[in-house]
Amino acid sequence: MPFGTTAERLDQVRRTVGYLRELDAGGPRTPVLIAAGGPKSRALAAEIADIVTLATGPLAGRADVAAMADELRSLAGDRADDLELAMNLFVVGDQVPPWTQRFVGADAATLIAHDSLIMVRGSTTDMADELRRRRDTFGVSRITVNADFLEQFAPVVEVLAGT
Repeated sequence: MPFGTTAERLDQVRRTVGYLRELDAGGPRTPVLIAAGGPKSRALAAEIADIVTLATGPLAGRADVAAMADELRSLAGDRADDLELAMNLFVVGDQVPPWTQRFVGADAATLIAHDSLIMVRGSTTDMADELRRRRDTFGVSRITVNADFLEQFAPVVEVLAGT
């Protein structure tokens, strides 16, 4: 399929989710996750997604993320209580692998200086506390983590299980 303009891509997403909802008719609803960064994608995600990944830049501050989460809830209207928010973690620990550094365009010192939310670091307890803080502050209930950090992140999952 052609890549298309932003408007064409958003329309394609809307139509695809519409087709999925037709297929779901009379059965269980298939959850839809949309990663949304720009205002138009956030508006569409608030309208049709079940889960929205807050797609921010690597140096977005907490105020930026809070504003994005608040805007999504406002746009979702009556659906706001059912909307789940997610975030991506690109770095677990104090070291930024070279491939991640190339992808996000920032090294560990820069991410730390900006209190980047694409990173969690410190002890297992520190990381779990930070993720709870994000849940309590932004309403984030889902986190995605690159498989390269599986061993580093597993103890955090264990601490957070059931909380």
